Amino acid sequence: MSRDRETVKAELIAEATRSGVLRKATDEELGARIAELALELEALNPTPDPTRRPDLYVGRWKTLYSTFNLEKETTLARLSFGKLSSGPITVGELWQEVGPEDDLRRYDNVVTFTDAAGKPGAKVMMGRFDVEDGHKLGVVFYEVFATPEDDRSIDAFKADAGIVPDGAVRKVIEKTPPLHSSIIYLDEDLRLNRGVYGGVYVLQKISADYVPTRLRAPELESA
Repeated sequence: MSRDRETVKAELIAEATRSGVLRKATDEELGARIAELALELEALNPTPDPTRRPDLYVGRWKTLYSTFNLEKETTLARLSFGKLSSGPITVGELWQEVGPEDDLRRYDNVVTFTDAAGKPGAKVMMGRFDVEDGHKLGVVFYEVFATPEDDRSIDAFKADAGIVPDGAVRKVIEKTPPLHSSIIYLDEDLRLNRGVYGGVYVLQKISADYVPTRLRAPELESA
């Protein structure tokens, strides 16, 4: 007997929150359960052609769960394809900020962190998307930057984050192949995506009215 959508949705959110994006790679049983729930909820998707509904998918989304495992203790270099300096950081949360077509079709992946000095920062992978069909988005990431999440100067942020004084905090990403991500479920506050390699992403909308991290950041120098 099939279950109603709200019941499945509530269980998926609970399990995704319990797992988190910083889960241990050994949590295979929990990951399998989340995959099962995602499939069950996909079959109950209330939104035909979700990529045609920017009124629903535009906004700031918190990533509750992703198939890939993210290390809690890592470096800016590992989070930026080696583009930024390798200062140690502690990962906090993952966000995705999606903008409308008249805002460059923004598709930014944001990782918040604390640096070696215990102060807040964010790494932003700047991207843009194109709608390919009713479910699939084509995404290209073209620039990455790190920024303080407080009122520090860029020089103070560099010192705390382990970035050398003459090191850039903003870098162009060249020759990035286009990626594809399919929206398999969408409602007013929950989105499920399936990546090009089959990974599942569970995202919860926090706000549709917000200032993107890329616009809140101070003026950043490029490489």
